Amino acid sequence: MTSITRRRRSKGPDTRAAVEDAITDAMTRLLTSGHTFTSVSVEDLAKESGIARSTFYMHFRDKGELVRRLMKRVTQELVGATNVWFEHEHPEQRVVLHQALKSISQVYIKYQAIMLAVSETSAYDPDVAAMFKETMMHLMANMRAVLKGGQKAGWANADASPEVADALTWMVERCCLQLLTVQKPAQRERMIEALTHVMSRALYA
Repeated sequence: MTSITRRRRSKGPDTRAAVEDAITDAMTRLLTSGHTFTSVSVEDLAKESGIARSTFYMHFRDKGELVRRLMKRVTQELVGATNVWFEHEHPEQRVVLHQALKSISQVYIKYQAIMLAVSETSAYDPDVAAMFKETMMHLMANMRAVLKGGQKAGWANADASPEVADALTWMVERCCLQLLTVQKPAQRERMIEALTHVMSRALYA
């Protein structure tokens, strides 16, 4: 009789990515329906994701590791969005700054459940807090570099200190987090325009 070789189910990146996507969607539904991330159990996440509880623990030790893993994905997209401005040939153009801020806000909206979970868990999970701090330090360093380069090129405000770059980075982060409570696209656009106005006045000579 011909033997049948059963292929073992892959536990590689594709399977992990599919699980992460399912859990992210589940988190979005649960958090936007009024739950806090702390109040949502692993069982809740698994049930809403359509996966077994054991499958969750196959990929994550706990909810803290889940948040850290998902935050890595968000960080990659945030860096990509900020590079729209940081690496542009003409960062002094207001329209380029506006587009970058819009791209950043879209990352927050796309991953709103993750950003809300990060904001909540960083208050009591030192590993999540450290990862969030590392992300912000990276973004602030990039902002400082753009400011310094702009000052040398003559398009950035010569009086703007490195701390101005830090403050603007935090301003964008806090405002984008606040955008998650705004449902109307027109209101979001006005907030992005306000950010563009403040940043251009602070940075441009």
